[in-house]
Amino acid sequence: MHEWKVQTTSGEVLDYGAMLWEDGISKQIYIVFLDDEERDPITNDNIVHEKFALTQSVCRNGFLAYGDFSAAKVEFTVAGIDESLLGHTVGVYLGIEEDTDHLLPLGVFTIYEDTLSTDRTQRDCVGYDYMYDVINTDMTEWLAAYKQTMGSSTILGYFRNAFFDALGIDQRSEFLNPTYFNADTTSVYKDFIPDGQQVTGDTILHSILEALGMVGYMDNNGEFVYKYVGGNKDSKYVYPGSSTYPYYYNIYPVGRTPSMTYTRSMYREKSLEWADYEVLAPDGVIVRDGNGAIIYVTNNQATNPYTVSANVIFNESPAWSVQEKAEKIFNVIQGRKYRPFEMDAIGNPCIEVGDSIDIINKYGDVIETVVMERRLTGIQTMVDEFTTKGTRYFGTYYTGAGTTAQKINGVANKIAAGGGGGGIQIRSVENLPTNPESNVIYLIQGEVVIV
Repeated sequence: MHEWKVQTTSGEVLDYGAMLWEDGISKQIYIVFLDDEERDPITNDNIVHEKFALTQSVCRNGFLAYGDFSAAKVEFTVAGIDESLLGHTVGVYLGIEEDTDHLLPLGVFTIYEDTLSTDRTQRDCVGYDYMYDVINTDMTEWLAAYKQTMGSSTILGYFRNAFFDALGIDQRSEFLNPTYFNADTTSVYKDFIPDGQQVTGDTILHSILEALGMVGYMDNNGEFVYKYVGGNKDSKYVYPGSSTYPYYYNIYPVGRTPSMTYTRSMYREKSLEWADYEVLAPDGVIVRDGNGAIIYVTNNQATNPYTVSANVIFNESPAWSVQEKAEKIFNVIQGRKYRPFEMDAIGNPCIEVGDSIDIINKYGDVIETVVMERRLTGIQTMVDEFTTKGTRYFGTYYTGAGTTAQKINGVANKIAAGGGGGGIQIRSVENLPTNPESNVIYLIQGEVVIV
């Protein structure tokens, strides 16, 4: 959660973030041209009928997928602007009560769409943050040059810093230490991606984040943030000790601390819908190579394992290193769960995607959950539309969005080649069967599970 507090000249501290929950607070949007300081900023006077929206997500499909990330999108309609905004880089800010000295940043965006209305009086603009560039950047040449600077391997922390440096994207300061995360010290081996193989920023970033057991997003200041998602309500974490395997890893118990508790006055009651189940925390990790073969399992008795599939960080790793990576992922994701929900609430951009929140429903029950996706609309009447999806179990072959797409492509290639031992079936089901069949693609509530 972003803190937005202001100290006045008299020494009084005003909590602007808390003021956003109140009625009658005047709010202003400022869209500042970061690449053209001479150009006047766009304000409420230019924005038509409060047509302003900000969409942010930690995962592309609204449900938890470790290693996932998503580009934030800003949309607005303006009038009285003659010159096109296309291609400009803008900073978007929120102000309160005409205070222009203490603005809350809402993000840094490049305008990719600028559509004139038929009467040529209005412009519909759409911009995306730097994550859009990460997803679409070809990193093949950079990677080939970087590998020339490596010995036989490097540690993950050095590699992730070099990756972001190459993109010219800042990471939030506390993450710059190349051993900030426990998994940062795991090794990335030189031939993890073969020379000449095309690779995008999407593939590399997904693999880095998944190896850390995290998701990521660009924060409102335009810096990349790593996020642990979900809490540890049942305190299933263990402390390292001589009898606890792997005792030489740092295993930290993490308690659940919600960023905000939403009472019934803070959301539209009829809009609140919640699942009658929690998305259960993984109780193991399965590692599969690019061909789908299992190469390591942390817990053979797991009933809800998370599958790492075709993660390039694991390529060329000796068995002990594969084990180390898998155990460190599991140490992070075990115990983390949440409840799917949808809700329209009073808009407050101080709540960040990935934040744990509590919601008190009409029965007085507390719904413990996470903000996976938000769409913030309006200005004076600002509304947050929250969506968090998920099924009870991860499924036998559930992975993050990037590797799922790779697996689907692999299945498609088998179909095209006439392989698959009699063909591939596609079935739409509400839940994954207890004993799923081989060579079947199961479509489950927007997920794809392949066995």
